[in-house]
Amino acid sequence: MYIEEKLAIGRVVLRLITKEPVHELLTFLSDNNYRYSILDAEGKTGKVNVVFLVLKRENLKHLTEAINRYHPSAFYTIEGVKMVNEANTIDDSPRQIGFWGLQLKRK
Repeated sequence: MYIEEKLAIGRVVLRLITKEPVHELLTFLSDNNYRYSILDAEGKTGKVNVVFLVLKRENLKHLTEAINRYHPSAFYTIEGVKMVNEANTIDDSPRQIGFWGLQLKRK
């Protein structure tokens, strides 16, 4: 995991929670071809927006810079992803991200 982080290989999931409108951030995500899902949710202090993204680790710095620009007070978490099923690609079989970033087709 440490090596994957340093080499910026693999994928991560980012969860962003903010009370502010996310229109500008969503425009940025669309313009940069990031796939995302957004939910309306209820937090301790009221309504919040929750944005989920699965992205390549190498794009993480680019995205966190944008989050800090558009939503500097937002709460977000980042976790490693072991498997991604990209159903909207040419080869839609699930992929396992290995120790060295190898993507192996599952049978």
